[in-house]
Amino acid sequence: IDARRGLRSNERVLSQRDVDAQLAGLHQDLIRAIGREAQIMGQDGEGILTIKTVVTELDANRPTQAELSANPGLSIQSISTGRAAVEMELSENGRVLATLKDRDNVGSLADLRVQGAGIWTTANRFFASVSEKVSALLRD
Repeated sequence: IDARRGLRSNERVLSQRDVDAQLAGLHQDLIRAIGREAQIMGQDGEGILTIKTVVTELDANRPTQAELSANPGLSIQSISTGRAAVEMELSENGRVLATLKDRDNVGSLADLRVQGAGIWTTANRFFASVSEKVSALLRD
């Protein structure tokens, strides 16, 4: 799992620590969901599905520590829709089987999923959802 080079939020200041924490959370979600359907291997090769995942968009729902440091007058109560998107490549032994692109669908502050949101609510929900979608592909 990686983040696209130059990944930046258009609305929020993100630290590398924030990005790394979100990547780790996505990795855990994928391992948990896929592990219910298949054995997790630590290598690629014949008969082993490899899933290369790149986070292409990431934005927090509330100010991050980096943003609060950069803008001391900013309130932690400030809220946005948040954002997350991924591109995934499923391959076996170097042969690409499928490419998947997905993004969250929170488009408005009126969306009830944003009400009472924490710092990373949209991204966390999206990463859990996309992990379940990949797991469902393996099930079918």
